[in-house]
Amino acid sequence: MSIVKELKDFAKNLSVIIVEDDKALNEELVGVTELFFKRVFFAYNGVEALSIYKNNNIDIVITDITMPKMDGVVLSRNLKQINPNQDIVVISAHRDIEYLVKLVDIGIKQLIYKPFDHQELLYRLLRVCEDKVLSNKMDEYKEDCSSLLNTTTVANNSIQNKKAIYKNQNRTILHLNSEMEQDIEYLLELRDDLENLVNELHYGVEVSVINGISSVLSKIYTLLSQIGATTKISVVIFELANFLESINFELLSDEQKSKLEMMEFIYDDIAKFVDLIFVKREVQDTSYLEDSLRSSLSQLKQSVFNDFLVEEEFELF
Repeated sequence: MSIVKELKDFAKNLSVIIVEDDKALNEELVGVTELFFKRVFFAYNGVEALSIYKNNNIDIVITDITMPKMDGVVLSRNLKQINPNQDIVVISAHRDIEYLVKLVDIGIKQLIYKPFDHQELLYRLLRVCEDKVLSNKMDEYKEDCSSLLNTTTVANNSIQNKKAIYKNQNRTILHLNSEMEQDIEYLLELRDDLENLVNELHYGVEVSVINGISSVLSKIYTLLSQIGATTKISVVIFELANFLESINFELLSDEQKSKLEMMEFIYDDIAKFVDLIFVKREVQDTSYLEDSLRSSLSQLKQSVFNDFLVEEEFELF
């Protein structure tokens, strides 16, 4: 499925606000997002945006950094104080490490540097919307579990039975022996190594870094392939490792190399999977995580080798 079609599906019930002082760019972003989101708000500075935010239910915030009255950093900090889980996408021409550190401290995970193309914008919005929808579904699942415990039928059971039902609803699909438990520690180390390598891509896409990522992914695959419940996602990770290893950097343009920065989204998928399954151990159905990772791999391949043009897909609307 294409980025446009996926985004249209995930964003159809969500709201977004565009915060950008450049009126032309503001109008452009509003025009693009209106193709996908149920409700689109806009503001030209942080003060105006904060007022709109407090009076409306807004799922996603897209904001510039440099703006009059209140900049994007201060706005993001205020939004996170109101809702620590607020999804924020920052668009900025600043590449200074000072700004990056501030945004990371606030909890901003999505940063797009100007100038950007529609393909990058849509891809990042897709990932944010996808996470938002999946998070909402998880919240609904937990509410259903809580509601189940309060029904008349469950109320007639003993307190012990209620606890057993709740535990059963949230148990992990994995049954790990002592040897697997030891492997988990190594898996968490590999996850951290992968994060460090992916972060290096922000300072330039080098062949040594990509080879390092491929090597770590191969090790993660080896571990996951030995656990029955994680063999499917291990195959996707194996495909990713092979794809990165097969790239001939000498034949890639600078633009194509820059697309490999999308590895940060793939890292997010893998880290989320490892955290939910091996740390929190509270997810039974992991198919949505596997689908998300496979979709990310497909988008990465298409983006690097320019297999499609986003502009042509807009004709669907």
